[in-house]
Amino acid sequence: MSLLPPLMGEEGESESSPIPGKRFVYKEIEGKPVEIEVYFPEGWDPTKRSYPGIILFHGGGWGNGSLAAFQYQCQYFASRGLVAATSNYTLVKSKGYVGEGSRKRVCITDAKSAIRWMKSHAGELG
Repeated sequence: MSLLPPLMGEEGESESSPIPGKRFVYKEIEGKPVEIEVYFPEGWDPTKRSYPGIILFHGGGWGNGSLAAFQYQCQYFASRGLVAATSNYTLVKSKGYVGEGSRKRVCITDAKSAIRWMKSHAGELG
């Protein structure tokens, strides 16, 4: 049994590119923006109700990947009533880190920043 196909789209749907979410800059590092992409449920209105939220972080061994990795899944979760986000983070190859501890530290710091950003914007995101 595979759980992945339902997240990739329902049977009969086209496999075209996902509808993009709304991008926000959640922090800047050395003058470069680090983005989070947020997907909203149909009929989304944060003034009328609150919505559960989820953030997905791409894999890639701390050195590869982008927020595009989970666009379909975020679209799926939004279609089920969640505010769903996928986030970029600093990749170790862009920083030149080699030690395992330092590799994780830079990525985890950004992930924590993305979570803090979502929490601090919860009112406007729903």
